Amino acid sequence: MLALPVVVDIAAAGALYLWMPDLSRRLADPSGLNALLLFLLYILFCLGIFFSRKLLPQPEIGRWAPPDWFMEPKVRGVLSFIFAFFMATTFAYQLGYFEAIFQISSGMLGEGASSAFFVYAPGSWLGFSLLVILVMAFPVDSNVPPVNHRYEILAFLSLVFVNGLLVFSTAQTKALIQGLNLASSLSLWLIILIAILISFLPARAIYQSRQPYLSGWVSYSLLLLLAIFLALR
Repeated sequence: MLALPVVVDIAAAGALYLWMPDLSRRLADPSGLNALLLFLLYILFCLGIFFSRKLLPQPEIGRWAPPDWFMEPKVRGVLSFIFAFFMATTFAYQLGYFEAIFQISSGMLGEGASSAFFVYAPGSWLGFSLLVILVMAFPVDSNVPPVNHRYEILAFLSLVFVNGLLVFSTAQTKALIQGLNLASSLSLWLIILIAILISFLPARAIYQSRQPYLSGWVSYSLLLLLAIFLALR
């Protein structure tokens, strides 16, 4: 178990490096297939968090466990709400909503179609994006001990599912930066750093609270730095 997060993070780093050019070009053009891919990855991401929370901590909690205040449900709830907003925005982009909203006015649509376009459609993907709050902040019965044969399977899947959405989000960020012709700067670097930490650090912190080893923190920190570098390159 000590090497598991390191191996998964190395695999994610390889996927970032190899797939980033093609994936970012694909995500630069909004499409239903891209939205479907995001939909599936987001569900898996939420499942990954749920799997991590099902795991019981190792009997000996080391000094590399995340701080107690960071693991408070209220803190996780606030961070997951911000992340849900990021996801809703990404869904809207891939569904072509931002492009269409400037071309369609309420006068061009009937009353029902106007309500569907301006109210119900955004509400649907915003509501779906809030799924992460359920698995992040609400109570989950942790009942899989380290000696159980399911423990390593759930741990592996939780790491893979979280890193899968990280790869997608990094490519989407790069596509947006290139599409908006944003110049690389310290302020942009800090914005992306904060966004990535809010989005993906809480999910990994839950896993690290079950397996509080320094190696997992180090490999994940390097993975996040690589993601930021590739998004800005």
